[in-house]
Amino acid sequence: MKYELCFTCVSTDGERETMNYNVWFSYDPDQYGNGTMMICKKKDSRTEYYDIRYNRDYHKNEQMQFILNWVLNTWSGERGSWRATEVSIKEVADE
Repeated sequence: MKYELCFTCVSTDGERETMNYNVWFSYDPDQYGNGTMMICKKKDSRTEYYDIRYNRDYHKNEQMQFILNWVLNTWSGERGSWRATEVSIKEVADE
């Protein structure tokens, strides 16, 4: 399953930036842990790979919740980081 992720980041100065990603998960049974990588492709930009093989919060049946938690934890607004708001996650058909 693939997902479209869109959210707005707000800086401590009030600057706003909209982030758009395509997100999917890759499973390899020969890998350690849960064998899963999260792949995020920012629209018109690079592809980022996140190793979540040992992440105990990841459950295959709750991928949208995992993505939401990842966004809210990564862009939390703590210690000067940008804060995520207006998060939207939609399932899209596999290509």
